[in-house]
Amino acid sequence: GFGDATVENSGSVYANGGKYAVGVYATAGTGDVSVTNADGGELGFYSYSGRGWGVFGYATLGDVNVVNDGAISGYAYGQSAGIFGLAGQGDVNVTNTGSIEVITGGNAAVGVFARADYGTASVDNSGDIYASVDGINGFVGDVAYGILARGEYADVSNSGNIEVHGLYYGTGIAASSYYGSTVTNTGGSIYVYALGGATGIDAQSPFGDVTVVNASDITAVGLYYGAIGINANSVYGDTHVANSGDIYAASIYGAATGVYALGE
Repeated sequence: GFGDATVENSGSVYANGGKYAVGVYATAGTGDVSVTNADGGELGFYSYSGRGWGVFGYATLGDVNVVNDGAISGYAYGQSAGIFGLAGQGDVNVTNTGSIEVITGGNAAVGVFARADYGTASVDNSGDIYASVDGINGFVGDVAYGILARGEYADVSNSGNIEVHGLYYGTGIAASSYYGSTVTNTGGSIYVYALGGATGIDAQSPFGDVTVVNASDITAVGLYYGAIGINANSVYGDTHVANSGDIYAASIYGAATGVYALGE
């Protein structure tokens, strides 16, 4: 469509689908997408064999703005995401002050996924996020992310609590961009556990600068593939890491690194 798409929820919404299950699905062509789950609002989903999202917002040309002040939870055998904001040309902005809990039984679990292919992906979290691969009935997923921001530019601010359980890999905050990535962690805590590899904060940008500021607690435990508290990586730009928090990285069979920084 040519106009905006706006959804405001303060009630209880639950989606149960065999293939796809989505609490709120909002999309716009040339306009913007805005979704708000107010304080007291509940969004839930369950997908037995496919994908599930608490909120899916997609704008072809416009921006996507999602605010969660309530509760989002769900399970999906495939990709399971609390909030998935996707913009083809514009920016994606996600704010979470509430709670998000997502579990996958065979794929990826992501608390917040902000993707702006040709714009800026921004996430501001002061709530609680839990993402896990510990599925039901013996099913286990692959990877888990608390926050994943991907775009031409990526910007993540966190003062909440993030807990991630992965199988092959788990990451608390991942910011990936072409031209510049920034992660600021000022409060709460980040806890990541994986049978394979675990990373607390992963900020990368091949062509731009990377900045990570941490003033909180980060724990990363990767049993076999290793663990990194903060990974900051730029190929052609500058990399800056400032830490005043407590970082713990541990691995039984792999390498453990507190802070890893790579610049041009």
